[in-house]
Amino acid sequence: GIEGGHSSGGSLEKLERFFEAGVPVMTLVWNNHLDWIRSCQDGAGPGTPEGLSAFGRDVVRRMNELGMVVDLSHAGVRSFHDALEVSSAPVLASHSGCLALHGHPRNLSDDQLRTLGRHGGVVGMVFCTPFLDADARAEEVALRESHVALSQSRDAGADCMVTPCPLCHLAMDAYQR
Repeated sequence: GIEGGHSSGGSLEKLERFFEAGVPVMTLVWNNHLDWIRSCQDGAGPGTPEGLSAFGRDVVRRMNELGMVVDLSHAGVRSFHDALEVSSAPVLASHSGCLALHGHPRNLSDDQLRTLGRHGGVVGMVFCTPFLDADARAEEVALRESHVALSQSRDAGADCMVTPCPLCHLAMDAYQR
């Protein structure tokens, strides 16, 4: 999939080409605001719509027509609700957390989670520590330190990928077996 509608360059034709090339899903927005959608981040300028513009609604409709999955991770609250209002198909929030657990701007409120469920949508919970809770940061640091130590002790010469995922030790255990 594609993360961020900016890749479409404001063109439904380019969106169609992505789908024809095999792209099955696109997040409407990343952490940058577009002239047709507001992200979850602060700092939107005066030309940024509160939610989806008319073109943004056209993007959602065209994605539905193509059978392309609309991903709402990174969308602002109003953008999120506008997309659900327009979409004729269930949508996805592929990598979002719960606002009730931690106050990150990308996390979804209980209302958003309920609304997503009522529309048949699905949420993929993010396991990146900044989205989970403030205490998870200490675990992230410890995991990073253990990865560095493991990477330095390996004979293969390739560096271990350092990731902020608090469950990555499971992947490392599987790799070592």
